[in-house]
Amino acid sequence: MKDYDKVFGVVLGKAPHPYDVTLLEDKTSEGNVLAPGQQPVLSFLVTNNTDQPIQTSGKINIIRYGARGISGDQWYSQVIKFEDIPSLPIDVNVPAKGSQIIEVKATLPETFGAYAFIFDLGSQGRRFALSAVRTFAPAPQKIQFPIITQDVTVGISILKSLGIQAVRMEVGWIPAQDPNYATKMAELDAKLKALFDNNITVMLTVESGQQPYTEALGRLRPFLNDQAEMSPVVGDTAWLPQYDPDFQKFVANLCTKYGWPTVPSPRSNSITNLGKAPRFPDGEPTCFVIAKSTPPWPRASKRRGKTGPKF
Repeated sequence: MKDYDKVFGVVLGKAPHPYDVTLLEDKTSEGNVLAPGQQPVLSFLVTNNTDQPIQTSGKINIIRYGARGISGDQWYSQVIKFEDIPSLPIDVNVPAKGSQIIEVKATLPETFGAYAFIFDLGSQGRRFALSAVRTFAPAPQKIQFPIITQDVTVGISILKSLGIQAVRMEVGWIPAQDPNYATKMAELDAKLKALFDNNITVMLTVESGQQPYTEALGRLRPFLNDQAEMSPVVGDTAWLPQYDPDFQKFVANLCTKYGWPTVPSPRSNSITNLGKAPRFPDGEPTCFVIAKSTPPWPRASKRRGKTGPKF
């Protein structure tokens, strides 16, 4: 992120640092997500990486900050500083190669947004310790048609604290011949049920799964860059044509077991006549399913002379 080091006053790319800071416990909230009226009560572990003791009076700087996009760059953002919050004094006495637990109580304004906690130990430098956010109090009731919010990149406790009730989750196609098919399906079922039990609806993106035995040449076919060099991570992962029926069955099973309410939407023309299948109780939506492959469906289905499944 642009200006990260300037806004927070930390040195990037310098290793090893004299000390490290790790959050041990947030006694107030889940995932450092604060509802109105909540104030953080935090436990940090300070670890001395040097052969000499660190004994000093320091402080924890608190900065209210944000981020904004950079024109022409969808991945890179810029950190901006809004204001300094009164710092917290701390006394550090850590033996060589040792550690110390430091507990603090902070008083943050009720202003919504992000707050950074920066340890400042003078000559020992500054370390980014924590980022917290103050936001609306969550409303955990079930919603039939929630608005999609983000990918599943954090735990359920944080999703609940943020009031998120719809997420996107990627799942790789699991061929029926996979020796661990039952185990993998049970794991997927447990993930979806945990989200459902917490009133979080899922949009599943079904991908190839990248099983070498289903792909041409038994491997990913790397894309080439402008210098005709193969990419080590990006390429064509489409399966061989003989596995199309198994992939379609896998997607159909996901739709009928987890889809809203018990069968796919009429828009999913290729699998609307499969009838009802077991689902989680209460008739609430568990997930919506989108099938995806690499290369995209029109290109993948061209080899069969068909238009491909309609999702």
